[in-house]
Amino acid sequence: MGSGDYMTVKEGIDAVPDNSQERTVLFIKKGTYREKLVVPPSKRYLTMIGENVDSTVIDWNDYAGKIVDGVELNTFTSQTIQINPDDFRAMNITFINEARPDGSGDGQNVAVSSYGKRQVYLQCRFISWQDTYYKGSDGRHYFKDCFFEEAVDYIFGHTTTVFDSCQIHTERTGGYITAASTKEDYGVLGMYSSTAG
Repeated sequence: MGSGDYMTVKEGIDAVPDNSQERTVLFIKKGTYREKLVVPPSKRYLTMIGENVDSTVIDWNDYAGKIVDGVELNTFTSQTIQINPDDFRAMNITFINEARPDGSGDGQNVAVSSYGKRQVYLQCRFISWQDTYYKGSDGRHYFKDCFFEEAVDYIFGHTTTVFDSCQIHTERTGGYITAASTKEDYGVLGMYSSTAG
């Protein structure tokens, strides 16, 4: 048994005060947490910090077209974690959607979907196959020293985003890295290195 206050990441998120005006830090010990998570909008000013980016992993395996409880998932419901609050921060966490194309039709599988404004990710990893990171707000997001590993169209949405000293590793040749839908009066900034595997 672990020595933390909660056994799952969901339990820790649920315990964060709603509508707080002060930052709450949720420290996540090393381990693989197989959970499909939603961080509610009321958990504003939440910071999630993993003990180590290589060994603090949040992992799930949904994909567009999968049937769950009689409902067919789509791209926007396939995510491992959906992060809704403004002013959210994450550090030293690996987010994975492990679904992979195997002939059954699975392909679009989001690791992280984010809808809040002013979100910050430091030294995090995002791993999936397609449509890995979705930015669904008109806010601004900042990534510093993060790692992305996917196959195609894996950074998409319309948030203004800065990738500062990030690494992007493509699992296959051909196809697009990003599928931006940025509005005309917003900009997209990037500072990253890209490698094909």
